[in-house]
Amino acid sequence: MQSTASDKPGLIATKQDLLDQLPFMITMHGVLDRAWRNPFTTKSDFAREAADYVAIASFEGMITTKIATDTWGNEWLITDLGMAFREDLRVTLEELADDISKLNQSGSDTNDTTD
Repeated sequence: MQSTASDKPGLIATKQDLLDQLPFMITMHGVLDRAWRNPFTTKSDFAREAADYVAIASFEGMITTKIATDTWGNEWLITDLGMAFREDLRVTLEELADDISKLNQSGSDTNDTTD
């Protein structure tokens, strides 16, 4: 038995669910983007300020300090999984921005969660 109307397994997030997660998505995208473009050290101010998000990204395998087999460094680097998740976040954030822009242009209620 499939769990969604599209016959694909998984959950369907409403626009309101996504809006509720917006601060998390923006910050996590920032951490992953920074690890990709400008790796930061484990003891940097950036790592301290975003410690919760760095911990989540590390635990989930999206960033690592591993350089090679049995070799570890002191900079957070993005993994292939992190790159894929970063791209998914980018697309979702752009779609949300477009939706919000359309709502603002039409004068619609921003609390409306219908699709």
